[in-house]
Amino acid sequence: MKLHFCSTKMKKTIKFLKYIFIFFTIVYLFCLILYQTNFIHWGMQKLCVRSHIGCIIEDKIHALMTPFNFYKVSLKNSIPRDKYIDIKLSPNELSYIQEKIKYFLEVGFIEDSSNEWRNASTLINGEYEAIKYKFHGTSSTPLKNSRSIFWGFYKKFNIEENIKINKANFSLKIKHKNNSKYRNNIRRYILVSTGDSASINVVAMNSIAKNMGLLAKEAEYKIVRINGLEIGLFLFSEDYKKEWFEREHNITNYSIIKSIDDWDSREPGHNSDLDLTIQYKEIKTIGGYNDIALAKMELLFEAIKSENLEKIKRLINIEDMAKYLALFALYNDSHSFAGDNLKYIYNHSTGK
Repeated sequence: MKLHFCSTKMKKTIKFLKYIFIFFTIVYLFCLILYQTNFIHWGMQKLCVRSHIGCIIEDKIHALMTPFNFYKVSLKNSIPRDKYIDIKLSPNELSYIQEKIKYFLEVGFIEDSSNEWRNASTLINGEYEAIKYKFHGTSSTPLKNSRSIFWGFYKKFNIEENIKINKANFSLKIKHKNNSKYRNNIRRYILVSTGDSASINVVAMNSIAKNMGLLAKEAEYKIVRINGLEIGLFLFSEDYKKEWFEREHNITNYSIIKSIDDWDSREPGHNSDLDLTIQYKEIKTIGGYNDIALAKMELLFEAIKSENLEKIKRLINIEDMAKYLALFALYNDSHSFAGDNLKYIYNHSTGK
């Protein structure tokens, strides 16, 4: 009688677990069907925008659903090869990136003086070509957003925390060596992480600006892989260098001036009280006439401070500035030309 009772109880338990399994299977399949819709992905992105916890929830949902997301697998296999950028780094370089991320988080910004060019290689037409790379940008906010929610706890108890390279929101500058093959005839380019203001509006506004005749670069999305591991979606654009100015705008004699971007001042950030001070500017081009460009820049700053409109109009390209301000009225976001985000191009051929 006792044995019969235990057998009956076990059958009931097995039956209960079977119903639980069927219930969770149905729920999972239902959620998997919903996961294929754009509405759910839009909702998860909104959740991520609102809070860091939302990003963690989104990441966990992706991890749970992706192995069975047949639509994504089929779509991934249909992506053209030229949409991928493969970068190969040595173990030493992978360690270097980890250590630099820690260092930049500690100092609070991407320090220009310690952000040196490093050796790597990238896949071009089936062969790896030698390149140099370095971190792009100044703000460490994207790196901060790469940390886990427990980073404060780890720091308090002096526990080492490594940000996984495929979770880190870092952007890169790339330059090919002179004797190597270039990427679509582009020697120097920037890869901006989607975790660092690389949204679709940047692509759209750059395209509009270029059609208006402004000094704007075409931008497109690429999938970056490091040592075969997908790092994520990046915004690819050519760097502002000699080749681009000559090819796109027939400008051959110019100087690029920008604010010093080491955030070691009293109030670190893009903006500075010294934005209209020539001593706070640096030249980003190599040439023998940079002193002339700086002198003209100083004259422009003096004209702005004294509100001398006639002098200002003689020093700037009026048509170009009008288009630039019209675009800003549409874009309605000052971040792109806040402090050290803004570059000044002095054209020695026109004197403006």
